[in-house]
Amino acid sequence: MANIGVECEKSSDCKIGNKFSYLSSCKKCCFVVTILLAILSLILTFMFIFFFDFLIKIINLAPGTTHLNDTNRNIFELIESRGFQYESHFLNTGNGYIIQLVRIINPYSSSDILPPPVFLQHGFQTNGNQWLINRNGYLDTNGDYYEMDPDNNDELIIDKNESTCSSLGFVLANRGYDVWLGNYRGSIYSTNHTTLDIHSAEFWSFSIDNLVDEDLKSTIDYVRNMTNRKSISYVGHSQGAFMMFALLAKHPEYSDYIRPFIALAPVFYMSKMELGLMNLFPMSLMEKLLRIYPREFPMFRKLIILLSNCCENILYNRICFAYLHLLNGYRYEESYKDRVGIYVNNIVTGSSSWNVAHFLQIIMANGQPRHFDFFDDQLNGQHYDGRIRAPEYNASNIRSQHIAIVYSPIDKLNAMVDIEKLKSTLNVKLMDDYMLPENVSHIGMIWSKDAGQLINKRIVQILTRYYNEP
Repeated sequence: MANIGVECEKSSDCKIGNKFSYLSSCKKCCFVVTILLAILSLILTFMFIFFFDFLIKIINLAPGTTHLNDTNRNIFELIESRGFQYESHFLNTGNGYIIQLVRIINPYSSSDILPPPVFLQHGFQTNGNQWLINRNGYLDTNGDYYEMDPDNNDELIIDKNESTCSSLGFVLANRGYDVWLGNYRGSIYSTNHTTLDIHSAEFWSFSIDNLVDEDLKSTIDYVRNMTNRKSISYVGHSQGAFMMFALLAKHPEYSDYIRPFIALAPVFYMSKMELGLMNLFPMSLMEKLLRIYPREFPMFRKLIILLSNCCENILYNRICFAYLHLLNGYRYEESYKDRVGIYVNNIVTGSSSWNVAHFLQIIMANGQPRHFDFFDDQLNGQHYDGRIRAPEYNASNIRSQHIAIVYSPIDKLNAMVDIEKLKSTLNVKLMDDYMLPENVSHIGMIWSKDAGQLINKRIVQILTRYYNEP
């Protein structure tokens, strides 16, 4: 037979030659297109990063935009902008992860008595900022903290007596408490490790178990040591509450170190959790992908920042609230409309894909909280003392007499049936059981316009039972 594609003695040879020639050309074409697309992606990525600050300035100058400085402030700038000071503490959890704790300092605190320490732990995908951003405010030279009410022409509200301000971190610091803000590993303030590269799969191979057994235990011990206290107070929201319930269930001795534990949106059982946007995807497939490929979740933090600045424009305001509602049920009528960009910038700030996969595993297990399942008998055995099934977190092991829960009957991420199951499983009496009115959502416990009167005031009352009012 003649050389195919060069000289044809039969018509069939010519067809075969043309076919191979076409396929060869197609492969070359596809290769060239792939290279060009890769180069174009690199160029666009470079331009996005290089001109990022310029894009933000352009967005802020667009007609219909009301830009607030809090939108792009970090935790340190937020604290200083209110007249407080801060200390930054870096804590090695013992396995190489370095988490950052931020301590709020009230420069006008004159008490010679060491102030009682209160630790605030944020929820899933947020960070320590969540306790500081609901309203603008300032601490005057007399040591009085004020906030401006956006719904009443920025009327000043002082944090005294019946008028409780909205941003819990500043409320407590103003009242003389020693406030510590947590930032669990993987959030924007805790992305360091002694050996691992933040871009490696190994860095992001952590689940809620690690946040409980390593981060939370280390943090409590550290704050107790720094403040020279046997016990500290703890306020946790959502996953921050779950972490403490899990710790007390697994290590009951920590009940002696936490007085009180105030759980806002006390997530533990998850049989009726509504997942919003995540319901669009098959849960088992999503869990598997998140577990097999441990990575930062989400990966595009700069896009979130860009989106948050766009949300300050009147054209996108309601769209951004719809996004927040899909994420966690946040309601337009309970919020400060002009602060939506600030909320968006602090609602998705980083965690691991294993953290998400762990939540999905619990939901798929009829809401029963368990340790992370590797779906590998050998790996499960290595992590769980030879047991091939991931063990449960058993709430009946909790023996603390100092637990208060605050919850909403309309919370999409913390259903009443699961709250009732938690209360029935606990073998201890709650020191406070407080159901909010039906106008507060999951994140609204932190960012509702009524958060001061409905939630923060109650928290101050609970803390006062343990400490004389500073």
